[in-house]
Amino acid sequence: INAEYMGGDGLLYNGALFPHPLPEVTDPRPDHLYERIYQKRLEELAAKEAQGRGVAGAISQGMDKAGITAEHKARQKQAKSHEADYKKAFSNQTAPLVAAYHCTFFAGEEPVKGQLFFSQTHILFRTTSGRSVKFVVPFKEVVSIQKAVALGNASLQIFTADRGFYQLTEFSDTMGDVLKVASKTVQGTAFDRVYNYFDHLWRENAVVPNPTVQYLPVATLFVN
Repeated sequence: INAEYMGGDGLLYNGALFPHPLPEVTDPRPDHLYERIYQKRLEELAAKEAQGRGVAGAISQGMDKAGITAEHKARQKQAKSHEADYKKAFSNQTAPLVAAYHCTFFAGEEPVKGQLFFSQTHILFRTTSGRSVKFVVPFKEVVSIQKAVALGNASLQIFTADRGFYQLTEFSDTMGDVLKVASKTVQGTAFDRVYNYFDHLWRENAVVPNPTVQYLPVATLFVN
């Protein structure tokens, strides 16, 4: 990629034109999809309870309800933990937290591991060990996001209006074993969910494509 190391943690994109944004994501946001699935499962369970199916049916329904409730409570607990991490790391941010993931960020010439946060208005990163690295990027400043490959994994490339360049890879869900099983109700990899969140939140905060930015032709394949 046509990016230059600027010292510290920064990379500067020095291409003449920005890569054109990819097509808009049409799938619902992962949190919205999970809520739909959760409500549908409750409705289906209520319908079964209304039908009545004897003792065996009541036991089975009781187990189903316990599982659904436990999963939902576990998600709420994890969300509170994410919120605490977010507020501790970025105390000056007031926008609500939407989601959090683990990932690797290419800070200058060195990849570092940390936690990625999506708020309603920003994407934010902080390291969880080793040297301290943070970044805060308003979605309204993003002009393009691209899918690529780095360290043998799917990666996300972020381009900003001031020619900042951010590359993230090795995404994983920040959830315990119970939630890893539950998350199968929302299809796709952690990278798929990260890209989904980013695309939705970006388009909620900015005009995409940005009419003031010069882009490469839509048909151009942007290769890492």
